[in-house]
Amino acid sequence: MQSAAATIGEIVVPIRGERLHLLPERAIWWPRRSTLLVADLHLGKEEALLDLGVPMPRGVLDETLARLERLIDRHEARRVVVLGDLVHAARGLSAEVVDAVTRWRERVGGELDLVPGNHDELVPELPSSWRVTRRAAAVLDPPFVHLHDARPSAAGYALGGHLHPMVRLDGRIDRVELPCFVIGVRRAILPAFTLFSRGVRVVPDGGDRIYAVVDGSVVDCSSRAWA
Repeated sequence: MQSAAATIGEIVVPIRGERLHLLPERAIWWPRRSTLLVADLHLGKEEALLDLGVPMPRGVLDETLARLERLIDRHEARRVVVLGDLVHAARGLSAEVVDAVTRWRERVGGELDLVPGNHDELVPELPSSWRVTRRAAAVLDPPFVHLHDARPSAAGYALGGHLHPMVRLDGRIDRVELPCFVIGVRRAILPAFTLFSRGVRVVPDGGDRIYAVVDGSVVDCSSRAWA
């Protein structure tokens, strides 16, 4: 699969006649549909773990929302599609979290669509002030189908997340694991949008290309990926 550089730090991949921009902010920009695609925000995760007595850094929610807002503003996106796990758990939806997202939605207009993930299924009703449209588990948006777990689909080219994919790169001195996009023949997997997550290590398989997010850029590292 051929790719071409877009603006600095981005990579454009042609898929089924469309051009998708892989962004270093761990999102995909689909210009023809004025749509940003993100996966696995896990809003409220720090609050959920703090509620369980686990010491956590603060500020994850604010950083996540601010980064998404900058992307929306930069691209003048009319729609954001969350490919699952917008929230982490019901116990994480504290009054502070609900209020922070509500205030964010007051500033940020446009459509906010949610394709439910496994964590979202545990929170059947989100605050109405968030103005989130909960869609079906699979949403046809030709030539793509939006899912949480991006398994190949007869309905279209699958876009999803769920795995929080990571790639391991071995240097002469160091070994690092980086979040990555996995772009295959029939499906693409987005990295987790949240910066506060662990992931699953992946390697190229059956025509997959691996695009790592490193130092504010997206880099094709398919030939350097190892298990």
